[in-house]
Amino acid sequence: MKDAIFEILIQVLIVVTALFLICVFAHGVLSLYKHAIGEDPASEYRALCIKNEGKPVFNGKYWECIK
Repeated sequence: MKDAIFEILIQVLIVVTALFLICVFAHGVLSLYKHAIGEDPASEYRALCIKNEGKPVFNGKYWECIK
C-alpha cells in the first residue's frame, strides 16, 4: 500500500515538474519573441521618460527616469 502511494506521489511530482518546465520554456520563448518584434517594456518606459523631458538611467537593476 505504501509503495503504491509513494509511486503515485512520484508520478505527480514528475507531472508538476514537467508543467513547470514547459511554462518556463514558454515564458522564455514569449520574451524572445516580444524582444524581436520590439515590444520591450523597458524601451517603452525609456521612450515615455524622454517624452516627459527626463533622462532614462540604468542603475544596475532597473531603469530610472531622472528629470
